[in-house]
Amino acid sequence: MGSPVQSPPNRRRTFVLFGAALACALALALFHRGEFRDSTVPGPLRGRWTTPAPKMRDRYLELTEHLVIFGLGNNRQQVCEVYQVKSFGKAGGEGRYEVHYRDADQKNSVIEFVYHPGGGGTISLRHRHEVWRRTRSEERI
Repeated sequence: MGSPVQSPPNRRRTFVLFGAALACALALALFHRGEFRDSTVPGPLRGRWTTPAPKMRDRYLELTEHLVIFGLGNNRQQVCEVYQVKSFGKAGGEGRYEVHYRDADQKNSVIEFVYHPGGGGTISLRHRHEVWRRTRSEERI
């Protein structure tokens, strides 16, 4: 007995299913192109960041491996847990970042910024004009 020969309608259905699976895989690859996800803040972003902007003089942003700490002025701070970091660009290098965090009330938020590693590093928060620099004691070598 020979092997059964696929009839033309079954062959056509196989090609359609294969084509659909290939199209889905390609769409997923394009959707996630250049995006890296993790729950750990990359090393180059860690440290305390400040800006000389007059309204922000007593404020800071501190990034640790698993925390975002907002310096609110008057010796107050808000500590939040990082649950996801998205990087668009070179992993750990220059590019756009989204740091997703959860505050003490379990409210989820995100801080978005662009990181530039030159000159000790700077970050620019999305929708803000200030440039934030890592404080001297936090500069990476």
